[in-house]
Amino acid sequence: MTYLLIAANIVMLLTLAISFRTLPPVLPLFYSKPEGETQLALWWLILLIPVCMNSLFILNNTITRKLFSLSDFANKIIWYANLTLIAIFTAVFIKIVTHVS
Repeated sequence: MTYLLIAANIVMLLTLAISFRTLPPVLPLFYSKPEGETQLALWWLILLIPVCMNSLFILNNTITRKLFSLSDFANKIIWYANLTLIAIFTAVFIKIVTHVS
């Protein structure tokens, strides 16, 4: 699963590197806010997405090792949760970056 996390980070980095020249100075990052300028954030705040993804992955794995090291069922649930986490965060990042550039 760690290799998948590394691959997702590389995909996000490559997407950002390829689209960097065409990125506007502000990106629509805060979709929960009302439509308009309140949704916009500086371009570098898009890096919060991979930071959050990696933090949640590490937190899930730490909790699994500390609390559920003997439970195969809990390990499977956390494995699928991490898989979903990586897929959703990577898809959102790519969609935001490619949509605005």
